[in-house]
Amino acid sequence: MDPQAKGPQFPELSLQEAARTHGNSLALVIRGQRYTYEELNQKAQRTRRTINEHWDGQRALALHCSQDLDALLFLFACLERRVPLLLLHPKWSQPLLDEILTRVSPLMFWKEGGTQQGPQGVPSQLAEDTQILLATSGSSAAPKIVQLGSAGLIASAQASMKNLPWQDDDRWLLSLPFAHVGGLSVVLRCLAARKTVVCEDLDARHSDFDRALGRLGVTLLSVVPTQLHSWCQLSEGPPASVRAILVGGSSCPTELFRLARCKNFPILRTYGLSEMSSQVATESPHADASTGRSLMGNVGRPLEGVEIEIRSQQQLYLRGPQSMLGYLEEAPHETFENGWFPTQDRARLESDGSLSILGRLDQVVISGGENISPESVEAALHPLFGVESLCVVGLTDPRWGERLVAAVVLLASEMSSSPQQLVAEWHRVAEKRLPDYARPKAYYAVETLPLSEGGKIDRGALRDQLTQLVEEPLS
Repeated sequence: MDPQAKGPQFPELSLQEAARTHGNSLALVIRGQRYTYEELNQKAQRTRRTINEHWDGQRALALHCSQDLDALLFLFACLERRVPLLLLHPKWSQPLLDEILTRVSPLMFWKEGGTQQGPQGVPSQLAEDTQILLATSGSSAAPKIVQLGSAGLIASAQASMKNLPWQDDDRWLLSLPFAHVGGLSVVLRCLAARKTVVCEDLDARHSDFDRALGRLGVTLLSVVPTQLHSWCQLSEGPPASVRAILVGGSSCPTELFRLARCKNFPILRTYGLSEMSSQVATESPHADASTGRSLMGNVGRPLEGVEIEIRSQQQLYLRGPQSMLGYLEEAPHETFENGWFPTQDRARLESDGSLSILGRLDQVVISGGENISPESVEAALHPLFGVESLCVVGLTDPRWGERLVAAVVLLASEMSSSPQQLVAEWHRVAEKRLPDYARPKAYYAVETLPLSEGGKIDRGALRDQLTQLVEEPLS
């Protein structure tokens, strides 16, 4: 089957169309090299031929998403040809990679500049018009595989643009892997708007981060709170070129939000998920100091086209043109409720129309018969003296069912402090801010908090880590 003959075309996602209308516009800055849309289009010719030779017109292909030119060209070629593409995270363990490849059974996959035969097996039945397959970055359960269509991806990019309109000189830093919806959306927004992606190996933990952003002319970034925290510790403010920083992936702590705003970081808190092709709600760059701006977990107003309902137990339901086509291996009626997607997030609509995310339904700790939201406990304890970061989880306990504990990363300046004095202070803070059942029963000192590929704290991995600890807790 001729891959070009499949279904309606989407010029917004076509590199050839971008080269025809914006050939001289800068498309990509990567590893010190700069490419216009016409130059990228020419470089993609070999990749197109590879796809034409291998694709059977039905099965998905797969891409190992290293942040390099060949991988991006493969992505662009599949988008243009409307070839279903499974995105594989470069940091996945081999067992996880094997599991995902077995479940999808792609025809072949691209890795480090070459093609490899896909696993032998019965190919999975894809939803009609599937363009991208992403494995969700759930914090504990086995990943589900999200199927996204071209129309939904374009709707997401357009809704983002309505909230944060493009400017002529915009360049968006690709600071997240594009096997994650947060990174993929950056690439697709820039392609659809014929703007520039900057794909350089920059680290917010390094002192030269600001200088590099200014030198590259970066105007827009998408980061997770851990990246923003590192950046704020080293910087008194971003370079003048930066006009907006989207902060998502997990809740932005109030103190970090205030610190960033105090240092004139133009941050916009955002909430999104793979199942909605990325953004659902985002603060507006023109928003005034409304009620929502001061609230923990606030993420601004829903983007254009996104419909929201909040039902029993504050569960957030979503629908809109950005919605996924469904999960692989799961019938639509098992996923959607009359067209609505039930998230596992708890939320509240504020009086100004903005959305606040209150925590996860599936991370609730049940201790002594009481339901406890770990995020609520973390928010109440933050900031905690001597602590750089903390995470609250429930550990299996024969008396309580689950025992609420906190893992803490100490500030370097407090490493030599008396653990007893620190713990006593933390208990005093908890007594003032939390009911007795919601206070951590123990504190564990850890070097780092485990993160998922998307930059979120991996609570499941942390629970496993604390369960296996030989050392006693600090308290």
